[in-house]
Amino acid sequence: MKISKKLLLLITSISIALVGVPKSYALSSVDKIQGIDRYETAGKIADKQNYDTVILVNSDQSLADGLSAAGLSGATNSPILLVQKNKIPQATNTRLKGVKKVFIIGEKDAISNTVENELKINNIQVERIGGTDRIQTSVNVSNKILSIKSVDKILLVNGYKGEADAMSGSAVAARDGVPIILTDGYSADNLAKNAKIYALGEKNVISENLVKEKNAIRIGGKDRFETNKKVIKEFYTSSRELYLSKGYKLVDALTVSSLAKDKPVVLVNNGSDKSILKNATKLIALGGVDETTIQQCINITNGKGNPITGIIENDSNSNDTENNNTNINTSSNLSLTNKNDYIYTINNLNITDSKITQGIKEVGVFKNMVNACEYYKASDVKINDLNKDKTTVILKFSLENKNNFMINTYPSQGIIKTNTGEIAEVDWISSEQFDGYIYEGESKEGYLVITLEKTKPEELKSFTFVWNTYHQNGTPITNNDEYYSINTFEINL
Repeated sequence: MKISKKLLLLITSISIALVGVPKSYALSSVDKIQGIDRYETAGKIADKQNYDTVILVNSDQSLADGLSAAGLSGATNSPILLVQKNKIPQATNTRLKGVKKVFIIGEKDAISNTVENELKINNIQVERIGGTDRIQTSVNVSNKILSIKSVDKILLVNGYKGEADAMSGSAVAARDGVPIILTDGYSADNLAKNAKIYALGEKNVISENLVKEKNAIRIGGKDRFETNKKVIKEFYTSSRELYLSKGYKLVDALTVSSLAKDKPVVLVNNGSDKSILKNATKLIALGGVDETTIQQCINITNGKGNPITGIIENDSNSNDTENNNTNINTSSNLSLTNKNDYIYTINNLNITDSKITQGIKEVGVFKNMVNACEYYKASDVKINDLNKDKTTVILKFSLENKNNFMINTYPSQGIIKTNTGEIAEVDWISSEQFDGYIYEGESKEGYLVITLEKTKPEELKSFTFVWNTYHQNGTPITNNDEYYSINTFEINL
């Protein structure tokens, strides 16, 4: 077969051109920044920065106050470290050596005078920024930023249902030293003049009226992962190095914000959309991102596809800083019966993704009380992350009005009893030890999936679960409110 000179010349030209094309880089592993708990992870992030000022946030009770800390972190070149209400963990204390000033975010009910006085004893200057609620705290943090520097943008989020959106914007806020202002979704005051306003989240969390009133640019998606991807596309142009943070345990996304700079923080979970990672050359996993999720991230960077598993998810009902989804094992008594609608069956009772309220840690309900009636042990329901280091319990309870149900952002108070008879009273059980997921059933029943990491060397024997009541508008009820109530029940494992 004869080949024309023109075609031969074209083939030769292509061959010569391809010689100079470098071989594509195949990512085989990721770097990790991980401590034994969230405090040490935050400390290891701080170790990679030079600083003499620190921002302290209580992540045990709620990240609500801490959501607005990222912008101040960028404005003051300060890492974000984590404390408990009445205690500075050792991992944090170690990073405070040589520090001249500390910003405490939140009032004394979040971080007590005990912590503040301990800092002052060590000759550290302390400035507390708080408010009557999380919204006012964010406004006061914004005012502090504006006293330090001018800003060209402001990020608006829903302070009660948009925590994941705030985390998606935290790295941007830290990089540019700009405020994240929490709202109720309907109004926002005290915004800097001449600053471009971005509303993070869809209409169910930031109203269209608020967007129009503030002439804001809306960045939102159908869930936290799509919103996160859109935020990255809006504020980052060509970054090939990215941080990976757990999509439903958001504290690492906050603490890394001061370090991230021009590296976006991607929220990931087993089965989530990771297409934003395509062509990345370096990935850095934060905290305990599981190996399955990490491998999915690597596969995407290498063009091997993105497996999407059956995910229970409903961000429109999310009120929690660390909401979680559960990847369901379709075997045993729990089965996926409709891959399009995600209907899960437990003991012949259907639970659909459209009727799910998700949460973690302490359960909060409205004036209609929840009654615990029975629970199922892990032998009855199988969950993918169940392993020898965890105990999983499925608790069934009734709901007088399944539409009036929400989750608050606090960990559960409780008592851990071990097989040896030892009783350890716990003021606040951190999310490293305890995860609870709420699934609302077709009728007046719900399912609380509780995963407890076993203590070492003893195994967990029982757990006392605590929750309190809420107003219908989602505002926590105070001790002075006639509707406030604490409810408990014990689960024997």
